[in-house]
Amino acid sequence: MSHALSKPLSEYEKVRKQILEEKADGATKDFYKSLRSLRDERLYREEAATFEEYAQKRFGYSGRHVNRLIEAAHTKDRLGPNWSQTRPSLTSTVEAITSEGQLRELATVPDDKLEAVIEVAAKKSSGKKVSAQLLRESRQEVLGEEPKAAPKPKTPAPPELPTKAPEAVPYDELKEHQKHARKCMASLEAAIREADAVNRLIHPTSHERFLKGYRVMWEIARGWA
Repeated sequence: MSHALSKPLSEYEKVRKQILEEKADGATKDFYKSLRSLRDERLYREEAATFEEYAQKRFGYSGRHVNRLIEAAHTKDRLGPNWSQTRPSLTSTVEAITSEGQLRELATVPDDKLEAVIEVAAKKSSGKKVSAQLLRESRQEVLGEEPKAAPKPKTPAPPELPTKAPEAVPYDELKEHQKHARKCMASLEAAIREADAVNRLIHPTSHERFLKGYRVMWEIARGWA
């Protein structure tokens, strides 16, 4: 559906758009360049008002990610196709720099320092694949950048303390509880004395042991009151 005030695509543009989208879908080596061409030539204009909106609908990429991918395409262009002639020893290293993560590490490197960064990375890799981290370390070494410090672990927040002391129990309520406790003590004392009298008749020899237990219970009850 053509958007208002947008010039319809010509037949040539429709064919070119289809070819570029197929390259982007196929994740070919021209993937980044295809996205950039779709944006710069405004081949999305019949489907969306902005390139970011089109990229989200068509490829499922956020606007921020798309811009990073296009920046990677620009960096890939800066690497150029002539390394086999100018620096044949670095050709394999340059050809291995294809991912968005690798290219992102070279995006801020000036043109006159790019070759030096790749040369350092090639030496550090010792013939192995040049990773994004290795390119970052090489860039920092050549440009004299300070490595970013690792983020400090978050300290857990201290537990919240109560903002005010618990409310005191009213004096009248305390007196009522004390009165009730004394009634319970009196009932307990009467029950123990009655049990003691019965125990004297049935088990005279265990009377002293019973009194010992009675004293313990009585002291506990006094503490409650």
